[in-house]
Amino acid sequence: MLCVEHFITKDPEYAISGIVTQETDVYSFGILLFQLLTGKNMCEMTHTVDRAISEETTDFEDPNPPNIVELYIKESNAMDIADPAILEEHGMEIRQQLEDYLDLVKICTSSKGDDRPYMIQVARELRRIENCFRALSTIGQN
Repeated sequence: MLCVEHFITKDPEYAISGIVTQETDVYSFGILLFQLLTGKNMCEMTHTVDRAISEETTDFEDPNPPNIVELYIKESNAMDIADPAILEEHGMEIRQQLEDYLDLVKICTSSKGDDRPYMIQVARELRRIENCFRALSTIGQN
């Protein structure tokens, strides 16, 4: 059985052009970051997304339809969709880091490649989030 994951995680621009670019890599990395945040793979999310699509009218004429990340999170915040194991281990104190992480996921998985950051910018943002987390952990130990 072929999982829909292959189709719903594909960069929309790559799906149209068949050309792999730096933006394609950033999109795929954004999907990976999203899976790490939620603790679910894309096949597990398909059911939730299928419900979201069936509950609302989808505009098939829209040149930039919502992607899997947009459909899954809708109006949710990072705390709503984060893997419960993350929250159990680190608590509510990491809310800002999770929100920043979700913002990074959103920009990495933007439908337009030109709206996505370069991978070096993604790495810098991840480092910034990590440094904030470490500082928070240090404060919590004192």
